[in-house]
Amino acid sequence: MQARLVDALFAITTQLVEDSDGASVLAQITRSCVDLLGASAAGIILADPRGGLAVLTASDEESRLVELLQQQLDEGPCVESIKTGKTVEVPDLAVEPERWPRFSASVAASDYHAILSVPVLLQGRPIGGLNVLFAETTSFSEYQRRLGSVFAALAALHLSREDGEHRKARAVEQSLSLLNDRVRVEHALGMVAGARGVSIDTARVVLERYARSHALPLGEVAHRLTSRQLDLGTLDVEGA
Repeated sequence: MQARLVDALFAITTQLVEDSDGASVLAQITRSCVDLLGASAAGIILADPRGGLAVLTASDEESRLVELLQQQLDEGPCVESIKTGKTVEVPDLAVEPERWPRFSASVAASDYHAILSVPVLLQGRPIGGLNVLFAETTSFSEYQRRLGSVFAALAALHLSREDGEHRKARAVEQSLSLLNDRVRVEHALGMVAGARGVSIDTARVVLERYARSHALPLGEVAHRLTSRQLDLGTLDVEGA
């Protein structure tokens, strides 16, 4: 299982780094869901910015039918997951048919008996949903939940990436920003170490602790220190 997981993640991330077409990346994600989550099928729905939902990919035509049913009826676990931004688990579709009456009636004739629906989130907002379908009633494990979230995150990463020259330019811009942040952090570490009489390692602990407690990126804390917006004396070096 571990080797298969590594192989799947390698295949997906390689396609993300390379300029692979969108359909092949999403198809790889749904195939990996089926293989590694013990599912029968998987599909991805996108929340259309113009309103409504659109089916992006499905591991087979039957799962595509289920996705389309959710899209057309505006109800079902994946639709609910997209609306709420939370994972929806249905271990047994037969248990509570009143939850989604039209969807339950439509899917009753299919071979699927359990569904795990995970929101595809971008900056905390749902832009779609990953639907994982099971032929048997299923008591979902933490492994399945977390791996489902990983695949959903990879789908979000793919859907938000830039291609071609824009992507290369963005990568260069990001690299320069990271290098600037590193220089600024090193400067800030030297300031803390010198002013407070601590080692560089201790200064890093102090800055990282301040960043966490104030929900700030380390680079932003360093910027505030080096630009004199943050007083060195306010930093707590005790216990660092």
